[in-house]
Amino acid sequence: IEGEIVPSVNEIANKTSVFPNPTNREFHAILDENVDLDEIVVFDAHGRFVNVICTKVSPRRVEVIFPDDVEAGIYFLHGSNDSSRPPTPIFLVR
Repeated sequence: IEGEIVPSVNEIANKTSVFPNPTNREFHAILDENVDLDEIVVFDAHGRFVNVICTKVSPRRVEVIFPDDVEAGIYFLHGSNDSSRPPTPIFLVR
């Protein structure tokens, strides 16, 4: 059998930190590499894009703010255009 050794999901997911999580409106994400703001995507549990406000605080840290009309639930952050990385879950509490 030939192939590439793929790290576990936990190894990949641990490269992105989100705090506070759960959150009630805004959170910070520490990404494992420099990521452009337009590469940060948040979507809901149904895969629908959520329009959030992203502000780069430092080369690896961004502040993300949910709009007031977003309901409580589980959302997912994807901080890279690399689709092989699993998204980081975010719990929004209202």
